[in-house]
Amino acid sequence: MTQVILLEDEKKMTIFNLAQSAGSIAQALESGDWRPPEGVAQRLDLADMCLLEMPNFLVVLPKDYHWKVQPLHGEGDEPALSPRQREVLQALAEGFTTKQIAYRLGISQRTVMAHIQATKERFGTYTRAQTVSRAQSLGLIQTQ
Repeated sequence: MTQVILLEDEKKMTIFNLAQSAGSIAQALESGDWRPPEGVAQRLDLADMCLLEMPNFLVVLPKDYHWKVQPLHGEGDEPALSPRQREVLQALAEGFTTKQIAYRLGISQRTVMAHIQATKERFGTYTRAQTVSRAQSLGLIQTQ
């Protein structure tokens, strides 16, 4: 099972799971044979897309996408994310919605959104997918 995050632009993201391996999806995308599931971003020109491949996880994004990166550590050696922010990020990486994360952690949806926004600001990212990808690349959360 592979989790796919499809970034159409800085404001639109779709997350879905596919039974194929990340490698087989990546090969099909690179050869032009892959299409998103029906009803998902049918208007995209996949020739203008690129991908970030990790085991069991793919991010498909526009080739001209610009990443904004900021350091994760503040002064000293203290990590820049709280334990709760890491829990919220982990749940996002597992595909949970804001409502599901709130229920799972016993906090309000508004608090979940505040943690997500604070993490986006800390990472200098614009979307949830960028934030999850950044956290994974830094080893702050695990993929399954």
